[in-house]
Amino acid sequence: MVQSVVAFRESYFRRSFELQGKGDADVRVLVATQVVEVSLDVSFETIFTEVAPVDDLLQRFGRVNRCGEHSAGVEVHVARQFDAEQVRRVYDLERLQGTLEKAPPNGQVLTPDVAAEWVRQVYKGGWTTKERQRFEQARTAFRTVLDSLRPLHAAPEGEAQFRDLFQGAEVLPRCYYAEYEGYKAEKRYLLATQLLVPVPRGTFWMLNQQGRLIRLKDGTLVVDAAYDPELGLLPREVDPDAGFII
Repeated sequence: MVQSVVAFRESYFRRSFELQGKGDADVRVLVATQVVEVSLDVSFETIFTEVAPVDDLLQRFGRVNRCGEHSAGVEVHVARQFDAEQVRRVYDLERLQGTLEKAPPNGQVLTPDVAAEWVRQVYKGGWTTKERQRFEQARTAFRTVLDSLRPLHAAPEGEAQFRDLFQGAEVLPRCYYAEYEGYKAEKRYLLATQLLVPVPRGTFWMLNQQGRLIRLKDGTLVVDAAYDPELGLLPREVDPDAGFII
């Protein structure tokens, strides 16, 4: 069942601290971004999540009682309050409001029929204003790219529009420049492209405005940023140990 909460972090951690006093308590907590929505075959007893579009929320709920360990069902908790200025960078605010307004009553069992009706009600009106704008922008950009295609002809003027279709770009961390050039010299192009790292559109433009992107002759963008094998690209940190590119 859905439980709407506001101060869910405080209540959850208070309960966790209470359980720590019990010798046989086994408390396991996973703190994750929205990546937990897909590709994870894990099952937990409950979830405390900030609001997201209804389809994303249902994906997250799929990581709770996933194997049917609790035949009577378990609770999921969704925070109804959010920072609009922060969330608008990730989600469409109009879609979030619709998700909250059409949500089942607090405490109602979220059966497949109830979940399906929730989705239908949220998307009943079709696109939101922002979604329609993004669709029109994508269609225009894609048409521009198609119209500029010529055999054996590069069209730099359409590159930005093409990149925007995918909401990001691929860049080469500067520390891998020598390895990248080595693979290219050996004509091992697949290995060379595997060194590229995808970055969101916002991060790309931030790096571009700061002058931290270098374009190679083959069009590859080298980024002047630190890279950690475990954490990935650290766009706000410059790698002082990487060699210079001439």
